[in-house]
Amino acid sequence: MKQVCAFIVMALLLAATLVGCSVGKAPSAADKAAATAEKAAATVQKAAELVVATKSAPVAEKPAATATKPAAQVTKSTAIPPTTAANVEDALSVQSRDAGLDKLKSYRSQWRGEWKATENGAVQSTTWDWFEEISTGDKAHHWGSKMTDSKSAKPTAFEFWQIGDASYIMTTDEQGKQECMAFSGEGQGNPAAKSLLTPGALGGVNGAKYVGTDTVNGIRAKHYKYDEKAASLAGFGKVNGEIWIAEDGGYVVKDTLNWQGAAGLFGAGTKADGAGTWTYQLQDVNKPLVIKAPEICEKGNVDVPVMADATEKTRMGPMLTYKTAAKPKDVAEFYSNAMKKAGWQPEGEPEIADAMSTLGFTKDGATVQITIIPADGKSQVMITTSKD
Repeated sequence: MKQVCAFIVMALLLAATLVGCSVGKAPSAADKAAATAEKAAATVQKAAELVVATKSAPVAEKPAATATKPAAQVTKSTAIPPTTAANVEDALSVQSRDAGLDKLKSYRSQWRGEWKATENGAVQSTTWDWFEEISTGDKAHHWGSKMTDSKSAKPTAFEFWQIGDASYIMTTDEQGKQECMAFSGEGQGNPAAKSLLTPGALGGVNGAKYVGTDTVNGIRAKHYKYDEKAASLAGFGKVNGEIWIAEDGGYVVKDTLNWQGAAGLFGAGTKADGAGTWTYQLQDVNKPLVIKAPEICEKGNVDVPVMADATEKTRMGPMLTYKTAAKPKDVAEFYSNAMKKAGWQPEGEPEIADAMSTLGFTKDGATVQITIIPADGKSQVMITTSKD
């Protein structure tokens, strides 16, 4: 449970921080979050078949001269009904609800939770909506969440995109106004392994009872039922749930849970006991997905050239930084020529010095400020952009 709460606290703090950032200020660097998916397997035993043994007694023969009467044939058989799969299926044991997802090429998932209680005559409620979509071939990852609480007029909501080395975070305030911040960095790796919240936060299931086999969301899956003895969900009180595991791949296709008790990870700021439910579903498994950041995240971006040997490139909102082996004065000369060729007009007089150089440019309502300083035998370049 401590790990679950940590995930949610991280998400809420990130949303609150981003809402407070203005376009002109450089936000703090976002922490990388990693969630390591574990393999899971479900054991299937085939029903044994018993062979019916049949024996026949021989017919006795008498001499030809004597009248004979055929002896009665004796047949002995034994038939035992075959054992069914339902009788031999093992109980489910899965340590994490996100087991096996790292083996999929693409998918979409949704998780919705609700909890309600009455405390001192007043109704307390909270809801949690979370979604995720991943396309590993495009190195694209999109997820978001929205949480509402009856004790707070302002819902917490934000979305996150990672496409290659570029990332975007969009927040929505209580008036519905959206704000998007872009950032990027080299070598961020596979986005499928990153998220501040994953189905793994729901814990595992051990000892769930096999019910049968169903087709859920177009996937053939084994169906199990469980209670609080099988679910590793501390503080949730009385629990009953159903979970479906893909026959091919062993990942969770669907999970529904009901509980009686405290709000738990849906924390409504109350200690009252109530009733809660959640539903998690996996869809569009290994189907083509197109994941793109919305236009609002690209709005205001200003195209500024960088030197050919640029390394350690990082974008944080309106600020881009990188390093180059060129000397500061050579970098300043590069931008003086490149910006003029691109139609930018110098803003004021450039300040060129060994310790620090600054240049300013304007074009079509956009402004670019370039700062160059020496760093570890190289030049550190910081480009800040703004657009009306």
